Amino acid sequence: MVYSGVWISTIAQVGLLWSIYRGLTGGVYLFKPLSSYGFLVTYIEAPRGPSKHGSLIGKGLLFGTLGDIMLMFKPEWAFLLGLVAFLLSHICYSMAFVKLGVQWTSSLSLLGMAASGAMLSQVLPWLLPNVDADMKVPVLVYMVAIVIMVIASLGSATNAQRPLPQVLGAIAFMLSDIFVAREKFVVTGFENAWIGLPLYFYAQHAIAYSAWKR
Repeated sequence: MVYSGVWISTIAQVGLLWSIYRGLTGGVYLFKPLSSYGFLVTYIEAPRGPSKHGSLIGKGLLFGTLGDIMLMFKPEWAFLLGLVAFLLSHICYSMAFVKLGVQWTSSLSLLGMAASGAMLSQVLPWLLPNVDADMKVPVLVYMVAIVIMVIASLGSATNAQRPLPQVLGAIAFMLSDIFVAREKFVVTGFENAWIGLPLYFYAQHAIAYSAWKR
């Protein structure tokens, strides 16, 4: 079993976080795509290839990489393109979990719905007042998509070959997005990257690993 993708991302993330902390734009442009390349490597180095839903996971990872590149840039159009790319990533993951077979009324699905509802009841009043009017609908659509993705990951866990990384990856992805939103709309600060980026890259590696055949 090989984990070279994890090592690539881990080492690149050290450089990425240092570059963000020091304000080194060139370092960000180098180390962020390299960190994303790591989770693509994790996907393609599966010893026995991807499982039956793996092609959709692969597409989601590619959209995630595109989103990572877009979010390196400051203009609003780049952020919006990044948002669309990550939206497509979540849609691909949701479709992959549906392909496994989602039990929407299972205890895990209902738990996910309850937890997501509780989270949204806290996040929306905190976030939306800081979002410009023209961005409110895209942000809400994105939030709905990631909640559906998390619930689908839980609802299909009993049918997954690697349920734990699938579920933990989906949850970590959702949590990482809170820090992206905090950085973009609420308050900027290195802590957003320090916490959010490791969560995000863990999420992508976990989801990539969940597509491996046993």
